[in-house]
Parts: sequence; structure tokens; C-alpha cells
Amino acid sequence: MFLISISITVPGLSIEAPPESDPIGNGPWIINTFEGDNIEITLLERGLKHPFGLIHLPGTGTDDNPAGDVLIAEREGSLRLIRDGHLLSSPVNDLSQVIPLHKLFDIELHPQFSSNQYIYFSWIKRLPHPDGTEKLWTTTALSRGVWSGRSLINFEELFVADAWTDNPVCGASSRLHFLVDGTLVIGVSHCCDLEAPQDLGTDIGKILRLNDDGSIPEDNPFVGIEGGLPEIYALGIRSSMDFVTHAPTGDLWELQNGPQGGDEINIIRPGRNYGWPQATFGRDYGGTLLETRP
Repeated sequence: MFLISISITVPGLSIEAPPESDPIGNGPWIINTFEGDNIEITLLERGLKHPFGLIHLPGTGTDDNPAGDVLIAEREGSLRLIRDGHLLSSPVNDLSQVIPLHKLFDIELHPQFSSNQYIYFSWIKRLPHPDGTEKLWTTTALSRGVWSGRSLINFEELFVADAWTDNPVCGASSRLHFLVDGTLVIGVSHCCDLEAPQDLGTDIGKILRLNDDGSIPEDNPFVGIEGGLPEIYALGIRSSMDFVTHAPTGDLWELQNGPQGGDEINIIRPGRNYGWPQATFGRDYGGTLLETRP
């Protein structure tokens, strides 16, 4: 048996890799980056399958476990709970047994979670294909449930996007975020469609804004616009990978998964067009330029 220690050097980043005979270990590891030095990383849990969304459950922190309980959404449909610092061996919910789920994506607490216990989740809904074949037929959906303290109960489907597709690989992501006014934004993938993100008659390649009950806010930018869907908040989106409110300004920032070399951070304004696929710095995965003028 060989014991190999590997040191990786990248400009602005230094990290000592664990020996080959020790698969990852538990840490902690200290890394140095352009943003700061001596950042400690520790492995908390193993055994998760494609974790996508994560929330800390308020009111569960202790002196020994200050982060509190953590609820994790696995892409195949399971909700996993880290309680008292340890991952429970079984899922607290398997949503694939409750709803017509193809993929589970983000989870988000309602801003008044302490009083209503609502947890929201975005997911890919699958129904039989309209042509009667076995082909995939999916779209993005929004649901919520009530956290009982042990699992999610009382499920409600709040909104189903007009983004149906039979493309098997391009429902890449959906993220959720509550804005400061209590409304909710949800990202809908581009579905590998090079025309739909620029079309206001479909939710494909859009960011949508909804009330917390799934209804449509009256001040959305395309309410009353002929040919436009009233839930649309911004268009020309490829795949929203995360949202955050910029605290000093209240602006909505979006992290967008682009093609090769085309990832973006956008400040989202109501009614704005963010260009996909007509404006991008990236190339398609075969190397083809999508647009010669970014």
C-alpha cells in the first residue's frame, strides 16, 4: 500500500489534499483564498444523494448545536433531517410517494415560519405525455407543506408553471427566494429551448414572482400586457442557481448557470430581459458560439 500526500497549488488558493488511502476524512481543513485566510472547513455528514436545497429550522439551536436542525432536499425526492448534529438514518419524507415528482429542487421557509410552520419547495412535476407515448412530460411546480416538528404534512400545490417540455435533460434547476415585500420568486429552467426564454407567452427561461399562496401579484410587470404571462418577473434566463437579497439596497441578486464560460451574477429588475440566448459570453458545450456579440 502506498501513502501519497498531494499538495495542490492554485493561484489564490492553497489546500492540503488528504492521503489517497483516506477517502476525504472529516477535516477540519484550513484554506486560504483571495477573500480571506484561515477558513476552516469541516465535514458534517455523509451519505446524502444529490442534496440540492438546505434550510436551518428556527428554534432548534442549542449550546452544543448552535446551527440547530437542518432540513435537506435530495434531488430524487427525499427530505433528510440533521437533528442534534446527526443525520437521521431514514428520510423524514419521500415526496416521490406523495406527488407526481420527477425531481425535487429547492426548499425555503416562509418569512413567518415561527407562526405558520410553512415550508415551500420547488419541484419538477411529471404527467403522462399528451401524445400518449412514454416520453417525459414535465414542468416546474411550487408546493408547500406544514412542518410538524418531525416531518412535512398537509401538502398544497400552489402553482404549476406553463413550461411543459419533453426534453429529458434540461430541467436543470429551480430556486426559491422570498423578497422583502413577502412575495416569492421562483426560477424556471430554459429547458434547452433557444426561443422560449425570449417569449412572454411561456414560463420557460423566466423568473416568476408569486404571492405566498401561489396567486399572482397585481403589480407584476406583465400583468395586463397582451401576449404576456402575468406571473413573469424577468425573462431571458438560462437557469437560476441561487437568489439572495442584497441587504444594503434590497436588490434581488441572481446567480445564473450559463453555458461554458457564461455564468452570470445579475441584479434582477422587474420586466428586464437578461438576454439568454441572444446575449452571452459563453459558448455551447460543443464549442459553438451562441452569439458573436455579447
